[in-house]
Amino acid sequence: MAALLLAGCGAKKRIVVFFTPVPVYPGATGAHDSANATFATRDWTLPKGTLPSQVYAWYAARLPKAGWRITDRNETGLRAHRDGRAVSIGVRGRTLEVISS
Repeated sequence: MAALLLAGCGAKKRIVVFFTPVPVYPGATGAHDSANATFATRDWTLPKGTLPSQVYAWYAARLPKAGWRITDRNETGLRAHRDGRAVSIGVRGRTLEVISS
């Protein structure tokens, strides 16, 4: 599990968000992280020509094997839960977005 620490301009302003580990789609590159007090986001760039449906099918096949329970899936993404954590996976253009809460 990776953590992201964001320090604000004040000494007491800190946000610590833990990314929930999930498999990375093959060929995805350039992870970029952002976070706020309630969720963390990790974005990757997908290989050219990758269809969202391919990404969702790939995750739907692998997340249950890693102990995740898929709770929602449609043409815009999927959501899964494990051990009190949730992840939402979406594709926007060539960006794969994984949101952990």
